[in-house]
Amino acid sequence: MGILYSGRDPLRQRKIPTKKNRWTELPPMSMARVGASVVGVNGRLHVMGGRRPSGYDRPFAIGGPPLTLESAETYDPEVSMWSKATPMPLSRCYAAAVVV
Repeated sequence: MGILYSGRDPLRQRKIPTKKNRWTELPPMSMARVGASVVGVNGRLHVMGGRRPSGYDRPFAIGGPPLTLESAETYDPEVSMWSKATPMPLSRCYAAAVVV
């Protein structure tokens, strides 16, 4: 599958396939996130958790929105689309993800 890199814009991702060795821009995810966990399974990328980038959402009257996320999205390279996935039971950011 390759490497997933977000850079400065958390809504835009780029991947570098290991065979072609060239960066390709992916379609934007439905939610901007930084510090997310990413794992490749069966040719798809699964992005879980993370946190909202500061200043991304307008603040609420008291305290603002929660920063850590439990949501998840899956990228399917066959159709070049992100889809919502089952959210995690608890929000996490800067966590590791592995497939065994």
